[in-house]
Amino acid sequence: MILDFKAYLEAAKHTMYVLYYVAYDIEIAYEVAAEIGANFDFDGSSQLELDEFKELVSYLADEYADYVTDDDIEATFHAFDTDYNGGLDIHEGAVLIQAVCKEFAHTIADALYHHYTELATELDNLDATLADREALENEVNAMFNGQDSITWEQFRQGVEYAISEGELEFTVEQAEAVFDQLDTNDNQNLSQGEVVEGLIQWLTSVRTLVGSMVTAYKEVFATTTEEIEEQEETEAISQQIPYYEIQPEDESLPAEPVDQFRQRLYYVKMIVEEAYVIYHNDEYVASQIPDIAHELDFDEDGKIERHEFQALVSMLSGQLQLPMNKHQ
Repeated sequence: MILDFKAYLEAAKHTMYVLYYVAYDIEIAYEVAAEIGANFDFDGSSQLELDEFKELVSYLADEYADYVTDDDIEATFHAFDTDYNGGLDIHEGAVLIQAVCKEFAHTIADALYHHYTELATELDNLDATLADREALENEVNAMFNGQDSITWEQFRQGVEYAISEGELEFTVEQAEAVFDQLDTNDNQNLSQGEVVEGLIQWLTSVRTLVGSMVTAYKEVFATTTEEIEEQEETEAISQQIPYYEIQPEDESLPAEPVDQFRQRLYYVKMIVEEAYVIYHNDEYVASQIPDIAHELDFDEDGKIERHEFQALVSMLSGQLQLPMNKHQ
């Protein structure tokens, strides 16, 4: 049983390694995305549309179909369709694959840790029980109703009652085998001392089994957690986008977290979309030109020169929080 348990843990550990490997290596994620595209891009558009994505999810998560709704699938699809073109290309697919692999890896790790804490608690309880022999003796005395010993007939009646009440998953044949094992002096009677010693031996064997499981868990976490922490630390560092990637001329500006950068880009997207609508509304544009000209035509010569236009760009750049240089 211990060998099977260790094999289970090793399999779980290997699965976590594979998932984290994909989650933190974008090149591997691209390879996976390309393979998926080759099998589910039915129309050959080089991207997965929503119906193709649903086919993929149905194939991969068939046994979890009762827990995954169309709304969940569509929400996931739109969350990773970052260019809003109605399809997931290989870049968006790779990012989605990394996110899914990371989530599954964390789920496995959480499940293993939950099992570990349950076993560790059980081990503590067993240690406490074995350390208190007097409490065991008192329980056995209560079971014997104060008698020094009981016969097989009394033992059998007690077992049958417990079975009928649903308190014991046992057969009479199994009960007889236990009685014979506990009756160490073969006098066809069980003394309180024999039962106490039998309980201690049984609890000790269970304690050994549970202790082995806890040790196996510790070994898995000892060799897995450190590597995962290193990967996550590397990812945290890599998720810093320097401003100079946006404005190459000024590398002295500080690094910015990806989430903050994406939030600003989303804000810019909203402004651009609004501007696009306005651009196609000639009446609105015409109505705004006098006000804009009045604000920017500092020398009041009836036209906007380069330096005045630069002032407009600086104002927009400040509002959008996007640094711009004179060439841009």
